Amino acid sequence: MSRTVIEQIKDRLPIAEVLSGYITLIPAGTQFKARCPFHNEKTPSFSVSPASGFYYCFGCGAKGDIFSFVEKFEGLDFKGTLKLLAERAGVELVYEKQDATSPDGYAFLEMITTKYQQSLQNNPAALAYLTSRGITEETITNFRIGYVPDEWQYIAQSLSSSDDKKIAQEMGIVKQVEKDGQTRLYDRFRSRIMFPLCDSSGRVIGFSGRIFPNSDTGPKYLNSPETSLFHKSKVLYGFDKAKAAIKKHNFAILVEGQMDMVVSHQYGFRNTIATSGTAVSNESAKDVFSHLAIISRLVPNIILAFDGDSAGIKAQHKAALVAYSLGMNPKVVTIPEGSDPADFLLAHGAQGWKDLLAQSTTYIQAAVARIPLNSSPAAIPRMLQSEVFPALAVVKSHIEQSQYIQMIAKELSLKESAVQSDFENFLQNHTPENITPEQIPQIDKKIIAPGLFIQFTCLSTFVQNESITKLYEKLCGYSFEGTHIVVPEYSDTELEYAHAYVEREYGHLEMKDFILLAQDFYKNITHTFLEELKQALTVQLSQKEKIGAHDDVENIVKKLHAITLRQHEI
Repeated sequence: MSRTVIEQIKDRLPIAEVLSGYITLIPAGTQFKARCPFHNEKTPSFSVSPASGFYYCFGCGAKGDIFSFVEKFEGLDFKGTLKLLAERAGVELVYEKQDATSPDGYAFLEMITTKYQQSLQNNPAALAYLTSRGITEETITNFRIGYVPDEWQYIAQSLSSSDDKKIAQEMGIVKQVEKDGQTRLYDRFRSRIMFPLCDSSGRVIGFSGRIFPNSDTGPKYLNSPETSLFHKSKVLYGFDKAKAAIKKHNFAILVEGQMDMVVSHQYGFRNTIATSGTAVSNESAKDVFSHLAIISRLVPNIILAFDGDSAGIKAQHKAALVAYSLGMNPKVVTIPEGSDPADFLLAHGAQGWKDLLAQSTTYIQAAVARIPLNSSPAAIPRMLQSEVFPALAVVKSHIEQSQYIQMIAKELSLKESAVQSDFENFLQNHTPENITPEQIPQIDKKIIAPGLFIQFTCLSTFVQNESITKLYEKLCGYSFEGTHIVVPEYSDTELEYAHAYVEREYGHLEMKDFILLAQDFYKNITHTFLEELKQALTVQLSQKEKIGAHDDVENIVKKLHAITLRQHEI
């Protein structure tokens, strides 16, 4: 793409205008400042210069122009960023013809989306089903909903060239199967209503297919596999259409199903997004963390609008814990059991849903409200420990914790001191559940562990409880063999906790900087150990020389020599 086009976009889109759509900019003389969206900070260190068109963060070193900011914030490649900003600026993009020898995944998925759309129009039963769920023709078009018939090779048979077959496999549309000595391509999706999944710029990167007609032979929803374009943990259904409304209204509504999300937008609730065809209760902690982290970059406020059954309550619990650990403010709506957001909207209309959203409460308030007041004296503490205290433990503000404890005592007619005591006992015996396996790339444990666990000292102020203290002591329990430091072996859970904590607090570091941090700490702790060992051996040497223990003196001298050599090595 020519530099002229890039300059046109920059001329039409001032950097302050673009960035203010993502973060809150505070005037500071001729510049602006803000809290950096790329690392956690309390004091603004992110500076924006309208004159130069560049930004710089004095905290983490992030820097660049509108293209690098949007690319990093939205999680797009440069081409996707260019498309998004060009549309916003009203600049037309003209691409050179794609080289036939290198098929374009985006172009291929665009073609498949169109084919699925056409198939839906030729299937009255699938159209009737969508209509019965209240989906209008306009909505079907806007969300590009399609259908794939119950055929093993609906797409596969249309692939003529080897390049098309290759890209179809890479994009997860077809898969290769060997049977009776023959290799054939078969469609991954069959007999499903197809919802295209898009990146932040609106490009199709994968699909989520809902089975139709209903059948017991496959999962209700089937997503595209992980590909070079589609990463499930980084995709929220409808985010490309909802992000502007989320920013405008300063809160997001998270639902679990595509139908819930589509109907919500149809009724005007355009700040609604959905997980990609998977119930939150069935998602991994990593995916839940990643999805909520995407939302937290835009706004701290989220309403969890899940089904009103036990699975929905379980999903609320999982999502709320992660949201609290990210510093978000999770609220929940209580949907009647047996209903979902789409059903509720169709039955009660936009005003009914708006009224229900207005009644949303914090997750902790909702969890307390679910505890029956006539419960036995033994049942109430059990329910507090299973439903309420895990969330309260990851609320970062001690003032908020104190306010919640007052509320719990009032709502359940308990003594505040008793609730406080039980909560403190809970902390003593439970590790906070803000554990997410969002791990940095794996490096040799004996190198990376010190760099990870030096940050663990922050936990002494992060959470005050005995279990954390003991874990910290073990994590920092380095031992030494001869003149070499030995990093202890840790359990998967311990490593997961440490990785998650460091990712959340220090994930802004480039990997090369993180390696340097680890290596520096490794050197420092080894140097400290060697100096202490040398001092101890020097005292022993003096004592042995006084009593004439020549063999011991010789051994000590050898050790001191080995220490000197080791110090040169590090």
